[in-house]
Amino acid sequence: MIRSFEFYMKEKKAVKQQPDNEMAASLMKKAEDRLKYIESQTLSDDNSGFIFEDVYESLREAAQAVLCADGYKPYSHEVLIAYLKENYSEMDSGMLDNFDELRKLRNLAVYGAEEVSEEKTKSALEFVKSVLPREINT
Repeated sequence: MIRSFEFYMKEKKAVKQQPDNEMAASLMKKAEDRLKYIESQTLSDDNSGFIFEDVYESLREAAQAVLCADGYKPYSHEVLIAYLKENYSEMDSGMLDNFDELRKLRNLAVYGAEEVSEEKTKSALEFVKSVLPREINT
């Protein structure tokens, strides 16, 4: 369950810092480069889990860039979702729920050896391409 951003701040899962536009730009560039790399790959059942991890990572990097530009350092993936939910009304609850589901699946894949199907990876990629800033989707 995603808690309030204030909860994560109190728990030191995020800290206030000076806004860092250079770091934010670097994170967005990484997200963009990762997405381009993903799109250059041929997706199969053999590699779908690895590609899914990269799809999620591109979304996480872009979200972290937003927090960095706004002056926060997150130490948890849940923090990213909580912050976006409370500060970016253009991201509706359905988008953020999907982000959270991808976070959970990625966690299962990385730490629980969960298989990620080609279909789930394709769906995740389409979602990420739909929510990342337009300049990343070129």
